[in-house]
Amino acid sequence: MNNTIYLGKVCLALLFLIVWTSLSPRLSWSGESAVTSDNCLSCHEDVWRKAQGKRYIHKPVLEKDCKYCHAASRGNNDSKREAYLGRVTWVARSSNQAREHWLEIDGAKKSATLLVESRSAGGFSAKDFPLPALEDLEDLPVSDHKPLTLTNIRILEVTQGVFASVTIAWETDRQADSQVFYGLDKPDQRSTLDTQYSRNHAVTLTGVKLGKSYKYKVVSVDVAGNRSESNVQTMVVEVIQGKKDDSTGVRDHKDPEVSVKYYRKGSKCIVVVNSETLINVALGLLPKKYADDGSETEAKVVRHLQLNNPETTNTGICYSCHIEYKKILTHPINVYPKRGMSIPPEYPTLPDGKLSCMSCHVKHASDVEFRLIKADRRDLCRGCHKDIS
Repeated sequence: MNNTIYLGKVCLALLFLIVWTSLSPRLSWSGESAVTSDNCLSCHEDVWRKAQGKRYIHKPVLEKDCKYCHAASRGNNDSKREAYLGRVTWVARSSNQAREHWLEIDGAKKSATLLVESRSAGGFSAKDFPLPALEDLEDLPVSDHKPLTLTNIRILEVTQGVFASVTIAWETDRQADSQVFYGLDKPDQRSTLDTQYSRNHAVTLTGVKLGKSYKYKVVSVDVAGNRSESNVQTMVVEVIQGKKDDSTGVRDHKDPEVSVKYYRKGSKCIVVVNSETLINVALGLLPKKYADDGSETEAKVVRHLQLNNPETTNTGICYSCHIEYKKILTHPINVYPKRGMSIPPEYPTLPDGKLSCMSCHVKHASDVEFRLIKADRRDLCRGCHKDIS
C-alpha cells in the first residue's frame, strides 16, 4: 500500500513538473530568468512594432526570434552569452583565420575593458580583458629593418556575380598589412589597405572584367614600417569558383582559448591575440562606467546577452538561411568598396568600411521587395556605381 502511494506521488510530481516547464518557458533549471526573445522585446518592443504593417518582414522579426540573428551563442553555456549592457564599440577584426592576430587600435587614455570575440570552425568564445592605459604599455620591439619576404603569391578565387571579383593571396615571414596594386596596362590602381597585420594575406578586387588580362603586384608593410612589394605579374580573369585553399591546415572544432598581449606603437595600441586553434577575431571596447559624481568609483555593471559582432549579424547569419546567394555571389560582400568609390551614407557598411548584406537591404522590414534600400534597383546600383546608365 505504501509503495503504491509513493509511486502515485512520484507520478504526480513528474506530471506537475512537465506541465510547469511547458507553461514556464522563460525559467531555467537554476531558477534564474533565461534569455529569450520575449526578454528582448521587454526593452526593444518599439523595434518590433515599427516592423508591423510593412509589406515585407524578415522572418525572424515576424516570429519575434531576435536571438536567431543577434545572439552570439545559442548553446547551453550561459557564461558565453553575457556581456556588458550597452553598445559595444567594435574597433578591429581579422580578415582571415590564423592562430596569431596582430590588430591595431587607438590607445586607451584610461584603463578600459577589451572584449575579444573569437570564432573557430564550430567554436565560439567571448572574453573580456583589462586594457591598460597607453602610457603603461611596453614599446613595440624594433625590428632589424630587414625587408619582408613575400612568398606563395597566387590567385585564390575568381567569382562571377553582378560583378567579377578576384581574390589574391600571399604569405609573409612576419606580421604585415595587405594591399594589391593592379590595372589593365600597368598596376596604377590599388585596393583599399587592409590594416590587419598577418602572415597569411588575402585581398579581394571587385569590379574586374572577365576575360581581360591584368597586371598586378602585392605589397605588405610590417608593424615596424618595413615595406616589400612583389614583381609585377600577369593574370587573365577566368572564373575559379570554390577553389579550396589548404594553406591554413586542419581546422579545429572546439571553443577557442585565447591570450592577449599589448604593445605601444606611437599613439596606437597593438593587440596580439594568440590561440592554439585557427580563429577569426573581433575586438570591442567596453569602457568602465564611473559614478555620476565624477569619482573613480565604478558604477554597478549590468550584464546582458552577448551579441554578435557586426560582421556576423550583417553577413554571416544571412548565409545560414540564404545559402544559394553564397554560391552565386550576387554582389561582393565583406570587401572594401573599390578605391575612389564613394558609398552614400544611407548604405550602411561594417565598422571598418567593408560592404555587407545590409548595405543594400533593410534589416527588419520594408515595403520594397527583397527589403532593398531603394525601390528602383538601377537607382540602388547608381548610388555607388555612378557610371551605370
